[in-house]
Amino acid sequence: MKHAFVAGLAAVLLASPALAGTPLKCVGSTTITGAVFTPEVKAEIAQQAGVDVEAVGTSSGAGFKDLLEGRTACAMSTNTLEGLMGKAGLTANPGVKVYPLGGDKVVPIVHRNNAIKTKSLTKAQWAGVYSGKIANWSEVGGPNLPIVVVISADEGSATRQEVQKDIMGGAAYPENARKSTTTRDEVLAVAATLGAVGAVGKGLANNPGIAVMPDVLLKRNMILLAKDPVPPGFDAVLKYIAANKAKIGLE
Repeated sequence: MKHAFVAGLAAVLLASPALAGTPLKCVGSTTITGAVFTPEVKAEIAQQAGVDVEAVGTSSGAGFKDLLEGRTACAMSTNTLEGLMGKAGLTANPGVKVYPLGGDKVVPIVHRNNAIKTKSLTKAQWAGVYSGKIANWSEVGGPNLPIVVVISADEGSATRQEVQKDIMGGAAYPENARKSTTTRDEVLAVAATLGAVGAVGKGLANNPGIAVMPDVLLKRNMILLAKDPVPPGFDAVLKYIAANKAKIGLE
């Protein structure tokens, strides 16, 4: 009787998608891994939707490349499909479909002890700050403190590209800009450097060592990308996110 019970329990466990299925692997935007696929959200998706999500943060461009080359069945991006295709040198859609998750805001961050933190700057001033044309916070009403620009080391980073295009008008970042491997590293670098400035998704700007300045640099959409047929569990994850946008912090 005991053996029969154990065998039955094993069959139930093996039938559970969360335990028996291959994890849903999504590669790409570190903003999405940090703001959407948090450990808490992934635990709820596993519990409620029966899907284990493996979110690997690289960059939007790198995730798109992995999707095209068959290394992942799901990519995460805060860039548009058109933007990703342009960066990849594509003129025709290679069979990729877009699945919106919700809205995101890119905000400027500085060290928590920087006196500039409560000021609002114009778009032209932000363009000067991020391009290095404005080299000291005193030039925009802040303390006499050299500005250290922190950006992603990955040129495929959607945030890096979008700030450069929409805020800086295509101007180059300063040659001495400090490079970070991930968005979380960017936040840590700003928290460790009094004169530093970064630009990150608002969902990741939650480190006590930084201050979020009052301006919103960009509003953009977070998306998942996949080819048909979508991977197992993909639709269930989308359904969970759509039903829990406010809880996750999406707009």
